[in-house]
Amino acid sequence: MIDPIKPSEVGVQAAKTLPDPVIEAFNELIVSKYLNGEAKVLQKDAVARIQQKLGCDRSEVFDKDWLNVEEAFRAAGWTVTYEKPVGYGGETFEAFYTFRKK
Repeated sequence: MIDPIKPSEVGVQAAKTLPDPVIEAFNELIVSKYLNGEAKVLQKDAVARIQQKLGCDRSEVFDKDWLNVEEAFRAAGWTVTYEKPVGYGGETFEAFYTFRKK
């Protein structure tokens, strides 16, 4: 019999579904952007790095949900936020993740 997943297990399970090169891409970007306890990673940079590592196109990165890394990194001890402009109100910034040391 299979037990329901516990909330504390979601991040660990999420990390297992992501290809290693996706985690590696985010790790590299976090290290390169880390300053004063946090790293701001632009989504476009993550997409480009994942494409480079996996030899795939942009649509595959989105279609396979490889950018949904928040729970995996939270399980590793980060506070993670994701921000993107809303479709109204004239917001015009690049979507980004913020990884903060807990």
